[in-house]
Amino acid sequence: MRINFIQATADFNLRGLKPGIKKNNFPEEVKEALGFDKPGKSKQKQEESSDDEDFDAWRDLRPNFRPDYFCIETIEEVVTVSIYEVEDTHPLTSSKIRAIVEWWFDLDSMGADVKLFVTDRYGLNVREIKLEPLWLVFTRHEYNEETRQRKAIANGD
Repeated sequence: MRINFIQATADFNLRGLKPGIKKNNFPEEVKEALGFDKPGKSKQKQEESSDDEDFDAWRDLRPNFRPDYFCIETIEEVVTVSIYEVEDTHPLTSSKIRAIVEWWFDLDSMGADVKLFVTDRYGLNVREIKLEPLWLVFTRHEYNEETRQRKAIANGD
């Protein structure tokens, strides 16, 4: 396998920036950090539950995207998942941003946190994209679209 110099540079710089940053096994690492790998208990829920409830909860929370890099930290029992996207390698599409924002909302509601960072192709110039404002933009757009459709139906359009 031939290593791309630019990708190797991004990998080197991001690993130097954030100890513990990873590239593989994202769903498994998140599942473990949130405590869904332990029967009957989720760390974030802090309550006993059945294996079936945990399976259903994990099925609903399992991320449906793959980040370029990620880092998971737990500080004072709060899990923070930092996602790093190398924009020039794999530009963020609107559908991937939306998937990340929806996942952030789900994890935020159970007390975990998700942060999204983008970087240039060399792993430099790391910038955080705040997810809460994006959630508000997405929900407002959906509300406006639903309202527009209801008005069109009411007016016979």
